[in-house]
Amino acid sequence: MAAQSDASVSAVLREYAADGSLHGVRYLDPKRCSAATRLCWVVAVAACAATAGLLVYATWRHYGDSPTVTQVADTDYPLHLVPFPAVTICPPTSAFKGAGEALLARHLGVSEVNSTLGHQLSAIMSAICLIQYPYYHRIQDAMDEAGTAIHLFEDLNITWLMLQALPSVDEVFEKCYWQGHRFNCSSLFFLQRTEIGFCYAFNSLTSENRRHCVGEPRLTSGNSDSCQVWRNVAGGALSGLEIFLRTPPAAQGHRWDNRYRLMINEVSSVPNSLRSHLIPSSTHHVTVVELEVSVTESSPQIEQLPTEKRRCLFANERHLILSRYSQVACTVECRLEYMLRVCNCTTYVFNQISATT
Repeated sequence: MAAQSDASVSAVLREYAADGSLHGVRYLDPKRCSAATRLCWVVAVAACAATAGLLVYATWRHYGDSPTVTQVADTDYPLHLVPFPAVTICPPTSAFKGAGEALLARHLGVSEVNSTLGHQLSAIMSAICLIQYPYYHRIQDAMDEAGTAIHLFEDLNITWLMLQALPSVDEVFEKCYWQGHRFNCSSLFFLQRTEIGFCYAFNSLTSENRRHCVGEPRLTSGNSDSCQVWRNVAGGALSGLEIFLRTPPAAQGHRWDNRYRLMINEVSSVPNSLRSHLIPSSTHHVTVVELEVSVTESSPQIEQLPTEKRRCLFANERHLILSRYSQVACTVECRLEYMLRVCNCTTYVFNQISATT
């Protein structure tokens, strides 16, 4: 009786292996596959299972080494304690090429520029205006066109040149409103260093007029103190920041692109150039909601560990760019340190670093 039962079970398995749609079951039928084929299938399945086990083990060990515990202290966080985000606007061009070429000619002491020198000066300005992360390779063609004229400007302060030729606040912004009231744009937007170039930022503690500020940001609804950041507790489309950008003066021969760059970040962070948004000047209304704010607290023992082991920096540790720590600032710092180590140079924007600009 037992033999008949075993035979019926074997017959059911063979029938299922022959007609089943589940992948791999056909290898269970000895009549359909040879012993070598079944052995290879078993080895393959065992190898996949072992690999999956190793991956699960590695993930679990990583979690065990650095577990994340989230604790909500208070779900009713007051809105008036949240600062309005920093808004950074970058002009379509880093500099007016015509103004830059005139400054280059003045640096050479040349009053009349011939066609050959004019082409070389234009190529030099094109190369400088294209210096931005991560597309540094785009300047090579312009450098080749400039030829040997580049060596005539080895003692030139490129940072000064770009600041002189940079479009001013009044040339970028037409009108600015805060909470429904019109303000002079130059009282709201200030020079901001970014990896794209020199830009103008609102409510940024890393802008040039606020880099001296230390400690936690102080909130205000006015602007009596330069170290106080703006806040907004009202709702509605016109209750925050509203700006009108000028149409690029292409008709004046400046050859501007027609797109501005917009970056939104936390007030203490450096603008993230990789998350910039291109905005045509003809756009009437733009809504961008992209803001990441994260605060990580640790015990005092973590700070005693070497940076190679904890793989992070604290706010009171050395920085090349800013006194304020953020993940974006730390990433920018790493890129600049790499430039300094490889070529002993950095971009003209971050000229406060001790290196050849």
